[in-house]
This record gives sequence, structure tokens and C-alpha cells, in this order.
Amino acid sequence: MGFLNPATLINILRFAIVLGVLIFVHELGHFILARRFGVLVLRFSFGFGPRLFGVVRKGTDYCLSAIPLGGYVKMAGQEDFPTPDKHEGGEEEVPDHLKYSSKTVGRRVVIVVAGAAMNILLGAVLFSAIFMVGRELPLYVKEGVVGAVIPGSPAAEAGVKSGDRVVSVNGRPVSDWTEIMKITGTHAGRPLRFGFERDGELIYRELTPVEMEGVPNAVVGLSGGGVTKVVSVIEEMPASRADLREGDVVKEINGRAVYWPSIIAIIGESDGKSLTLSVVGEDGTPRLLEMTPDETGIIKGVLVEDGIVTQTGREEKTGMIRPGDRIIAINGRELSGKAVDEEIARSPGSNLMLTVLRKGRFIPYESRFDVALTAGSRGLIGSVFTVDTEMRLEKYPWYRAIPLGIAETVSSVKMLYQILASIITGRLSPRTIGGPIAIYVYSAKTAEAGFVTFLYFVAMISVNLGVINLLPFPVLDGGHVVFLVIEKIRRRPLGEKQMDIMQQIGLALILLLVVLVFYNDIVNWVLP
Repeated sequence: MGFLNPATLINILRFAIVLGVLIFVHELGHFILARRFGVLVLRFSFGFGPRLFGVVRKGTDYCLSAIPLGGYVKMAGQEDFPTPDKHEGGEEEVPDHLKYSSKTVGRRVVIVVAGAAMNILLGAVLFSAIFMVGRELPLYVKEGVVGAVIPGSPAAEAGVKSGDRVVSVNGRPVSDWTEIMKITGTHAGRPLRFGFERDGELIYRELTPVEMEGVPNAVVGLSGGGVTKVVSVIEEMPASRADLREGDVVKEINGRAVYWPSIIAIIGESDGKSLTLSVVGEDGTPRLLEMTPDETGIIKGVLVEDGIVTQTGREEKTGMIRPGDRIIAINGRELSGKAVDEEIARSPGSNLMLTVLRKGRFIPYESRFDVALTAGSRGLIGSVFTVDTEMRLEKYPWYRAIPLGIAETVSSVKMLYQILASIITGRLSPRTIGGPIAIYVYSAKTAEAGFVTFLYFVAMISVNLGVINLLPFPVLDGGHVVFLVIEKIRRRPLGEKQMDIMQQIGLALILLLVVLVFYNDIVNWVLP
């Protein structure tokens, strides 16, 4: 059976180990600080459910439980810090000074926060190890060349152009696109002084990152780019007729240096005029090619593949049409699949009446409606381009790797809070939240990409687990910190009834989140 093939079983085992280790490390943080402050830990379990076996040492039951997905600690006197296990026997005989409840609020806060801190610390250790071992990154990511500028963005308004090279931000030398995106993502509304190299000259532009709908972090409207390589050429199209070949590198168009992905817009906006492409073949031989792009119809702001709407833009008015809609007729003529794409392609400048069928996954009826749109035009030469993925090894000695690992951890924490804020404010859809199935899928994909990539994924998940546990919701560690702060202010803990109500509210919120992430996982990864 396909589901039980060896690769799937290995992926499941890998997923279980990763999740188990991360939760175990979290609980280890609680355990270490509890012991450090003189709290008796009654049980330290690897896994949940029925106890299988273990050993008791100095009053602590170190055991293995039936479900090896994480673990938990049970401390004496931890009524406000519930665990999956009601440890039996002897707690009333534990001296008060060994109980969690007898410790100062400050020490209890440290014990509670220690679990999340361990996850974040593990992330920092793994990030540092990655920088020491070394990882390969695409060369274009490290070079800082601007591939495209989003129209109407701060960068576009400031006159930044494709081909400019980022050399500094606020006086700090930087060219790595990963780092540039992190800087802009955490400076929403705050101006940044960018230094660019253009035609051998250094120019400066003040760009203020802005928030955009659907984007989790603030942006200035720049995207990285690099050398444009030809992936494939379609026969009987302008590129084929001009002898453009697979593997060619496109250097210039009409004497102007061109970078991926801006080449797509340059060809698309050619307006029927002839283009001269300067290319270099795989053997290093330069060639000049003349071609005139064909004009094909497109609907601005709407991508259609096989008659299905796959994407809609934010700026263009696209009526009621949404991703997932299926176009079943154009101007009253019934069409389907590729025939829809072809009809749009042959209709530049025409007004189109699209009849759309929408079927919700959980709605037992079909919704048909018409939407009027106008087909624009785009130049097409019949070639697929990509960025040249030449790789560069990024490796550092330990004394540089550790600070870089810490900086990567801090940046990851900031970025996660930015994403959470974007979801709360509605700029990012809650459908972007993933759960166990998403983690399983990405753990398999990153493992296929190599050990270092997989390790980076584990580090990110560990940091995310730590940050999420610090959110101020009852049941989570952050919620317990809130209770402890309230206790410090009131000079007495919340009453049992108040605590129960808060815990129930927190549990309800967590259950809603669980339903959401599983729904997202099923929609994104299980259903066709």
C-alpha cells in the first residue's frame, strides 16, 4: 500500500522524533529550573499516556510513557500548572519547602518560562551549528541585486531600478536578501536609508517599509534577482524561431542589462516591438538574437490555469472572482479547461463575460454567476526563464557562528511576532497557520533538500514553539505567567473558581486554534 511505503514510514518516524524531542526539551527546561530552586519533581515522563517503565531516584519517577510525542514534568504543589498526569501517592507527605506553590512568584515565573526559553535556546544552538557546518545558498541571494520593483511601492516611488545592487541599510553594509527582508520586515513605518550601487556609482534612497495586505511583514517593494537562465523553449514561437536555446543566459535586452524576474515584465510590456536579446550559450559563446513577441490576451490581476482561477491581484478590480473559481463559459459560450485559457489568450482588448462556478468544500450547492472583465495584452516569446541557481557555501568559524546564530534566533522571534500581529490585524489570513500535518509535510520536504536544510527547519520550529508558549493565553506558559503577575499584584493567588473559569476559557481558545490548524492542514495538504 502506498501509505505504508518505506519513505512514508521514515517521514512519519522523523516527524515523531522531531516533535518528541522539541516537546521533551521544553519540559526539560521546567525540570532543570524546578530542581535548581528546590522544587521536588514527582515525575519526569518521556511521552504521554500510561507509564510503561521507569526508575525512581530521589523522589522523582523518571519514566517512559506509551505515547512518545514529547513529555511532561509533574511538580509537587503545582495546582496552577496542570499536567496530563495526576500523579498518585505521597504528595501530601512532601514538605512545604519542596513544593512549587511555596516558592516566590519570581521563582515560579522563571520555572514557567524555562520551557519556552529552552526551545529558543535550542534554536540558537542549532542555528549556530548550521553556520559552523556551512550551508549552500543561491549566489543571487548573497549578491543583493534588485530583480524587480513593485509598482507603487516606496522603492518604485524613490526611483529604485532593477539591476541596482543593495550595499547598505542605515550605514550598515549588507547585501544578503534574507537579511534585507528581515530588516525591512521589522521596521514598519520607520524610514531606512538604503545605499545602492548603480553603474559604478553609489546612490542613497530613504525607504519606509509599509504593510501590505496578505504580506506578513513590512516591505519596501524590492525583490531579489540575478542572472536569467532559459529553462525551456516552446517550438514555433518567437524565441524558438530566433534560436534561443535551453541553458542560454540572457544578459541584455535592447542594450539594457536584465535580471530575473524583471525580464518577464520587459517582454510582456514590449507592445509588439522587436527586441534584441544578448545571450551567452552554455559553451560561453555570446549571441545577439532578434525577435518580436506575440501578443496574447490576459486578464489583469487574474491568473487562470486550465480554466481555474489560481490567483487574483490586490490592486486591480477583479469583481467577485476568487481563487478556486472555475470558468465554465465566456460570452455565453460553454468552455472548459485549456479551452478557457486559449479563448482568453486570443482576446486581447475584448470585454469578456465570464460565467463562473463556485463550489464550497462544505456547502451542498453550486453558485453560478457572471462577472464582466476586460482582457489586456502581454508580449510572449515562448520561453520559460528562471534565476541562475549557482550556489555558494556559507560557513563561519565558531566565534562568528555563535553571534550569527543568536542574531538569527532574535530575528526569527521578531518575525514570528510580526506574523502573529498580521493575523490579528487581518493583514494576513488565518489560513496561513499550519499544524501537525503541515509540519510533517515540511519536515519531509526539508529532509529531501539535505540535512542542513532540515536542521534549519527544526531550529525554526523550536523557536516558534517557544514563542507560541509565551503567548498570554491560559493553559499556555504565558497564561501562567499572567496568573502569577496577578497574584503578585493582589498579594494572593486567584481563587479556585476564578482559576477554573480562566483555564476553561484558555482551553476553549486552544481548542478553537486546534480546529483551525487542522482545518487548514486538511484543506491545504489532504483534500485535492
